[in-house]
Amino acid sequence: MCGDACRKPDQGEWRNVPKPLMGAFGTIKPAMRKSESAILRLDLLGNMSIQLLDGTSLTPTGAKTKGLLAILALSDRRPIPRKVLSHLLWSRRSDEQARASLRQEIHRLSEVLSPVGADVLDIQRHALALKPVLTTVDVERYLNATPSGILKLPETEGILLSDLSGVDIALDEWLVAQRSRLRQHLISTLEQAQLSLPDAEQRMTATSRLLRLDRLNENGWKQLLTELCRASDLGAALQAAEQCVATFLDVLNTEPGAVLM
Repeated sequence: MCGDACRKPDQGEWRNVPKPLMGAFGTIKPAMRKSESAILRLDLLGNMSIQLLDGTSLTPTGAKTKGLLAILALSDRRPIPRKVLSHLLWSRRSDEQARASLRQEIHRLSEVLSPVGADVLDIQRHALALKPVLTTVDVERYLNATPSGILKLPETEGILLSDLSGVDIALDEWLVAQRSRLRQHLISTLEQAQLSLPDAEQRMTATSRLLRLDRLNENGWKQLLTELCRASDLGAALQAAEQCVATFLDVLNTEPGAVLM
């Protein structure tokens, strides 16, 4: 889905990021907060898009305002300390300047979301959060997807928040981590789906999605060959085997691992 943009960050990329940021967005809780009464839809796959139920766009125009909303939307609605927010968006400014800028952006974001007619933001003295009741976030559906439910979601090739790269170096590092988190969850879930789903066609669909997401995934190739052999389609299995070897040689200049071979 995301390619190189979703790679797992090296340890060095986090060297200048304060420790509180490392665990601030670690996992999404198993039960996604979802309400039929939600009136604001946040789409973060690809470019950010914020819409009311009637299609009215509330997408912020300012990059910093978008960045602030994105951080809140990917925090599982937990309050994020203002210190963390100001660092992610103004890492090169002094603490005092960053805090002042954050206050301005909170005001701008509140104005952008004012047509909702209700308080969407939970503005606290030392933290900020996005209230769950009135909003839905597309990425949450993927981050909370189970092996039995992953195929019910549309396949996506959109890069998470592709329009926010370059806003701030600290936000760039945060984006790399969020994209990697999403990609790794999808890979893991599809790997489980291709092994656990009862229907052969569903398993093949999960396998196809997995290999489009990660074409060097050996588990995906093994399952593809297994399913084709189970179906006695040896011609397709041989063709897939040749394609597998060619893919690894093209990308890594080496054959797949011994088990897959």
